[in-house]
Amino acid sequence: MGSDAKDRVSRLELFQEIAKVLGFESQMHEESNALSVKVSKGDIALTVIFGDFKKVRIWKKFAFAPSNIMEDYKTAAELLKPLANAFDINWHAAKKMIATVWPLESQSDNNFLLEVVLENLGSDQEFLKDLLKDQSKNYLVRKSIPYMLNNWPEFTKKTSSLLLKMLDDAKR
Repeated sequence: MGSDAKDRVSRLELFQEIAKVLGFESQMHEESNALSVKVSKGDIALTVIFGDFKKVRIWKKFAFAPSNIMEDYKTAAELLKPLANAFDINWHAAKKMIATVWPLESQSDNNFLLEVVLENLGSDQEFLKDLLKDQSKNYLVRKSIPYMLNNWPEFTKKTSSLLLKMLDDAKR
């Protein structure tokens, strides 16, 4: 069943990339019917097993996750948030790191990037300038402004103006 398990786990490379940005060391191992990734940082080590599980379960030094969990951000957060917590990484800081590597095509609702932008708009503009230098992220955020104005009460015309200025600055 060796190579079948590898094919069933989507975006495993993304998980390892996220582990790297969060400062973890990671090693992948192929099990008989699943894949496991051992992530460690300092004295803490946790083995994440991707297989036929209904939901994420963390038990002592093991995390069990569905094989397709990394397909979109909403499900990935079910694994990444407790993982960051297990390694004492602030979730807000972890989201910023994850946003730098998370592929746009995996954002079925695009809310992850928009959420990170909105959370950091007033507090960490340097981070946002770096994040929005990426043309595709800049474009996605720019075209999402009407959506955010209509659907997110915390996104006002004032924040919209600030964001547009930042998007223009990042383009230069």
